[in-house]
Amino acid sequence: MPPGDRIRPGVRGVLAAAALVLSAAGCGTGVDTSPVENPVTGSAPAPAATAGLPSAPTAGLPPPTGKWAGLTAKCPALTGPVATRLGVAGAGRPTDEYGDFGDIVRADCAWGSTDGKGTAATARISIYQRQEGADAEWSALRTGQTDPVAGLGREAFASREPDGMTVRVLSNNAVAIVRLRPPAPPASADSLAELRDPAVALTKDVLDDLR
Repeated sequence: MPPGDRIRPGVRGVLAAAALVLSAAGCGTGVDTSPVENPVTGSAPAPAATAGLPSAPTAGLPPPTGKWAGLTAKCPALTGPVATRLGVAGAGRPTDEYGDFGDIVRADCAWGSTDGKGTAATARISIYQRQEGADAEWSALRTGQTDPVAGLGREAFASREPDGMTVRVLSNNAVAIVRLRPPAPPASADSLAELRDPAVALTKDVLDDLR
C-alpha cells in the first residue's frame, strides 16, 4: 500500500467506532424504533403522540347517548307552559342565519316579538355530522362559563347578559344557544336572575324537537 493510502492506527479506531454506531442505529432494514430506557430514571419516554398533549375538552362529561339526525321540523315548536306564559309559544321562524352546510346544519330560529315591545326568544341549534365537531365548538363556548345548569344535555351553562339570559348546551352531536329577551332590559341583577329558570325551560323545549 502506498504511504499516502495507509490508515493510521488512531484513524482506524475512529472509523471502526463509527461503523459500530451506524450498525447500532439500524441503518438499512430492520430498524428498531422502540423507546430506549433512560439510564438515569430507568423509564422509557412517553409516546410522542400523547406526550404533553391536553385531554379532550369533553373527557370529563357523560358520553353521548346517540346521534341527532336533525329536527322534527325546520324550527322547533315551543309548546311548554313557560313559552305560553311568555308569549313565545308556537313554531319558530327561520332567520337569515339558517343554513345547511353539509357537515353541519345551523338551525337559527326566533319566537315572539319582532318589534322589541314584547318578549322574544332565539335559538341557534348546530347539528354536526361528526361528534368531534360538536365537541370542538363546545370547547370554545364553555370557556369562561361559571353558572352550570344541572340535568340539561351533556353539559350546559346559563349566563346573564345586559338585555336578558342565555343558555348554552351540548346535547350529543348538537350545540344549542338559546336567548330570552324581555320587552325592556332588566332593571336590576335580581330581575335578570329571574329569567334563568324560564330560559332553561325554553331550552328544554327546544331540545325536545331534536330527532
